[in-house]
Amino acid sequence: MPYLGAEGKTGFQKFAPSFSNFEPTLSKFPRSPKPPATRYGFRTDAAPNAMTERTDPSADPSSPAYALLDRLGIAYPTLEHPPLHTVEESRALRGEIAGGHVKNLFVKDKGGNFFLITAEEDSPLDLKTIDKVIGAKGRVSFASADQLMTHLGILPGSVSPLALVNDGDGTVRFFLEKKLMRYDILNVHPLINTRTSSIARDDLLRFIEATGHSVTILDLPHRSVAPADEEAR
Repeated sequence: MPYLGAEGKTGFQKFAPSFSNFEPTLSKFPRSPKPPATRYGFRTDAAPNAMTERTDPSADPSSPAYALLDRLGIAYPTLEHPPLHTVEESRALRGEIAGGHVKNLFVKDKGGNFFLITAEEDSPLDLKTIDKVIGAKGRVSFASADQLMTHLGILPGSVSPLALVNDGDGTVRFFLEKKLMRYDILNVHPLINTRTSSIARDDLLRFIEATGHSVTILDLPHRSVAPADEEAR
């Protein structure tokens, strides 16, 4: 299934990512069978069941995303780290990870529609005018934590395009900033902000389409000066 670009073009050359320069703490999932273990309060061997992830605090929240990535044969080298809540924290703690780094905004409009926007981390997005670009009904605002859990099955601070795996009803519309297409690898949270997974750009697009969502790639409006307190949601 092809994905759509802002100019109507489809398809990109496949890229075989290399992560040989990653630190030893970088690990590839899934792991070989072993007894149950925990990290940051979550089991690392939980069964991949999206409903379980939303209701069982002992389950690994990354499991739904990992399960689909595995099914699609997509590599996702993953670095575990302390919780990251903002772009600034991400820069300070992620170390030298190749590829593009993103921020994600989960917003709603006055018509009750929901949008997930993934942009380059330094993009000073203009939320006052972005509604005209994404086709929202009136100015958008950030969705609540309850709405985030209801539609994407994740907590604030962990927003990621991988969370579309939990939107089984296809309620959320997805937009990717065109600037990110210059990177061969994109780094995203696998549904929790204590991990960062590095995924080949085209594979990430393939993952999103496999969740039943369309990928709309376009230029997003920027403010003339980025607000100092803009955070990665």
